[in-house]
Amino acid sequence: MKSQIEYLSYTDLPKMNGNGNHGANLLRHFYRKHRTEYDKLIENDNKNNKKEVTDANIVTEECVKLITIHGRPFTMIDEEAFQNILKLIPGCETNSKKIKSSVEDKAYEVRTAISQEIQNQLVALKIDVASVRSRRFLGLNIQYILDGKIVLRTLGVLELHQRNTAEFLKQTMMFVLSRYGINIDQIYSITSDNGSNMIKMTKKIGEALQLQEMEDISICDVSEEEDNFEDYGDEDQSDILNIEFDSGYPNESTTNKIVAVRCAAHTLQLAVRDTLLGCEPILEQCRRLSKLLRTPNIVLKLRDNQLLNAVVDCSTRWDSTVVMLERLLTLKQFCQSDPDVLRSISLEDSTWATITEMLNALKPCRALSKVLQKEQLTIGDFYIAWMRCIMENENLTSAFALCVVSHMKKRQNMLFENESFHAAIYLDPRVNAVLTEEQLIKARQHLLNTFNRVNQLHSKSISNVSIEELQPAPSTSQNCYHNIDQFFYNIRQSRYASNQNQPGVSLCALLINFLNESFVSTNTDILKFWNKKKGFRSTTIFTL
Repeated sequence: MKSQIEYLSYTDLPKMNGNGNHGANLLRHFYRKHRTEYDKLIENDNKNNKKEVTDANIVTEECVKLITIHGRPFTMIDEEAFQNILKLIPGCETNSKKIKSSVEDKAYEVRTAISQEIQNQLVALKIDVASVRSRRFLGLNIQYILDGKIVLRTLGVLELHQRNTAEFLKQTMMFVLSRYGINIDQIYSITSDNGSNMIKMTKKIGEALQLQEMEDISICDVSEEEDNFEDYGDEDQSDILNIEFDSGYPNESTTNKIVAVRCAAHTLQLAVRDTLLGCEPILEQCRRLSKLLRTPNIVLKLRDNQLLNAVVDCSTRWDSTVVMLERLLTLKQFCQSDPDVLRSISLEDSTWATITEMLNALKPCRALSKVLQKEQLTIGDFYIAWMRCIMENENLTSAFALCVVSHMKKRQNMLFENESFHAAIYLDPRVNAVLTEEQLIKARQHLLNTFNRVNQLHSKSISNVSIEELQPAPSTSQNCYHNIDQFFYNIRQSRYASNQNQPGVSLCALLINFLNESFVSTNTDILKFWNKKKGFRSTTIFTL
């Protein structure tokens, strides 16, 4: 602030008596004789200081983004050109060592924020191993619901230096989880590819969870538990018994389980790959033709005709095969007219027709693949998209399309036959009519066990649940449905049209009565549907 006073114009200063022009003397004079002007100078000085600090912080944050988001090396910070840019900003001096420290601080802040978000919550893990140039990396994500939306967080990407055994993967995953304070009893499910090591890893983690529960039980004093239970009133005991144990079926083990969920995208990849294996001779001809079209002389001709270059697929990625076939179709006329191409390779009309059939059948598969990449994807959304792909291919009636359907149905059991899938479908009024009676029973039992796990994590008493809270969903137009809507609606009408509400306030009764909800269109966002169901907001069903 002294510098501000020293550079004030004499015309801006009030007349004063005093010798010299030292900044400190002038500052004291302003404080004693001109307090209003002094306060203004102090305020401006504070603003300028704050601005300098803010600029320095912004530069540091952007340097952190360069490293963490854009993948630039730390050495870039120390390069002469970058340092010269920093010199243009007053007070902004930094180096790679400071940025490394800032990256560590930022990582700690992110871990702390994620840890607070998922405290006492069940989370779904997603794990995968990828290879890049002979280096192997493990990626670990978690998913959970926050404010009515699915939240996806990346916990870490670690380079692996040992064999991908189930035990090593388990230890690596537990190390990552420990950095976020995630306990093993918070794991609801683990989604992975169909590798045997991944499945075995999930079993090992499940065994560790059961062992932890047994140790917790052995520590507890049974007599103390009985004394504590007597502290509840009769009404409280009735509610607890109703919700936790009144399943209406033979009592099954309530031991917590970690569900192994297969990756839907990987399963689709395998189904399409199996289908394409039967068309390998045609695909090999297409690859030979594509390679020919990429030779220098042919490329010049394509450029003269303003045509795009051909594409050669990667045999392990069916989506690239689709791109190759699509590009060949756009070059069909050129291939059938150019003499250089005809002398080397000439595809018959039947082959071109087969390529068209293949593309028509793979188009729904590509649409399904894009749906599976969405972040806000529920199990109900996945099931609807999967069934839509099957129905669209069945309507094509071509041999290739029916082959796609056959392989998808052959592999879908590994996706559909697990407890978490049945439970999620049960709570989705768009599609829950497809469950068999046996699957409904297992789904209810799984939901009861899941509610107990949630209750244990939150350590909250179970609130009373009234059947009056269940209000029917707003009726959607049942006179005009899309084909897939009609498919699910017809199943619901045949299954639940004559169902009657069950008396009682137990969680099992609430789950049974939920099946009487009105039909909901497959275009409905099920997350928004549940958020708008205010009647459920105070019940345990909304929590599930």
